[in-house]
Amino acid sequence: MKGTLLVIEDDVGIQKQLKWTFSDYNVVTAGDRTSAIAALRRYEPCVITLDLGLPQTKITQAKDLLR
Repeated sequence: MKGTLLVIEDDVGIQKQLKWTFSDYNVVTAGDRTSAIAALRRYEPCVITLDLGLPQTKITQAKDLLR
């Protein structure tokens, strides 16, 4: 069974590249905070990549998102 990797990234091109790069994982993508929280709850990923440059995302919000 493949582990799940959550890619939190608003750039669709980067999402696709990471999905291709991590083809050994079940890659789930989220383009904003709301969909990221939903994906975290639904898939419980073993690995998360987070774009710290997301609009309106600060380091403290990222920490809260991952708790």
